[in-house]
Amino acid sequence: MRQLRKWKMTTFFICLHFALQLFLPYSHGITKGYNTWTEGSYGYSWDMMVHNWRPIHIKTVLYDNSTGKAHFLNPEQFTTSTRWYHQADMVVQFAHCVRDRVRQEFGMKNVEFYIDVWMSLNGRFAQRFERPFLL
Repeated sequence: MRQLRKWKMTTFFICLHFALQLFLPYSHGITKGYNTWTEGSYGYSWDMMVHNWRPIHIKTVLYDNSTGKAHFLNPEQFTTSTRWYHQADMVVQFAHCVRDRVRQEFGMKNVEFYIDVWMSLNGRFAQRFERPFLL
């Protein structure tokens, strides 16, 4: 009797293991959207390392509302890292740092800062990574 119970438990856990292994590759269907593009569930997917991002176009514009002039900035003047444009939260952090630095060093108080990033995923056509936003 005891050996039958042990056999049933072992069989149950083996079946559970195989069911889990069959389910995991398709678990990205639970999340919203195509997970390599939205990165909402980036760390929980089996295919998290099979994509390659390539920046196509990065435009950073600083508008001085007091003079009405637009200044196009080179992002490489503010950082040597290329990781910031790969994740939306780092883009926001970069924008805040640049805006604060411009306000402090140049005395521009009434400024608007826009970043527009276009990326290519795995050699596909370029798409806007995030909508351009005002900071």
